[in-house]
Amino acid sequence: MIAGTRVPVSMVLDCLAAGISPKEVVAEYPTLTSEGVQAAAAYGGVAGP
Repeated sequence: MIAGTRVPVSMVLDCLAAGISPKEVVAEYPTLTSEGVQAAAAYGGVAGP
């Protein structure tokens, strides 16, 4: 889970892998912040935009 949310890191990574932008991920999961998405991407080794 991403700290302070009920969103699993794997869910964010799946979204990013599917080509969903970080902004769209935050819009879909309002408890997330862009920093949370970046942290999940860094944890998963996903290249950022």
